[in-house]
Amino acid sequence: MDINFFDAKYHTEAARNDSAFGLSDDNRIAFTTNDPNLIIAEVSNPANVLVQFVPVDHNIIVKDTLEQEVSMCDAMIYTPDKSPKKDIHFIELKDQMANWIPKAISQLESTIQIFSQNHVLEDFRYRVATAANKAHPQFNFSTKEDCQAFRKRNKFRLNICSQIDIKQ
Repeated sequence: MDINFFDAKYHTEAARNDSAFGLSDDNRIAFTTNDPNLIIAEVSNPANVLVQFVPVDHNIIVKDTLEQEVSMCDAMIYTPDKSPKKDIHFIELKDQMANWIPKAISQLESTIQIFSQNHVLEDFRYRVATAANKAHPQFNFSTKEDCQAFRKRNKFRLNICSQIDIKQ
């Protein structure tokens, strides 16, 4: 399976360098927004770094051996600069109260697995997977051991929070 997550054939939004913006999902495709009523996760970009937002779920379609669509995370944000080391974030957006963290982690891991089969992870200096939930913004999860295990399996830092921080 040869999937280029950066292929121009996929829907993307215009690159942006706003200091802050929100992410939302209308159950079809993820998108950026400044409407506080729609925001599921907030992107903090105080250095105004140029970032590219790409919806993943229902946009970058991957099918399994049974021709079923693979469940992937909602979006990715990356720095499209020309430097050899870029930053990448995979984001899963949820709006439910119960049992959302395991499902979000599963979707992030399946996306990271497909991405890493098709791209060189070492090309990205800062790799983060974020699970955010509008309905349950305060949660008790993220033990150090769980995050370390996720990082060891996937080579991505795991954040269970509603803020994505863009590094300079």
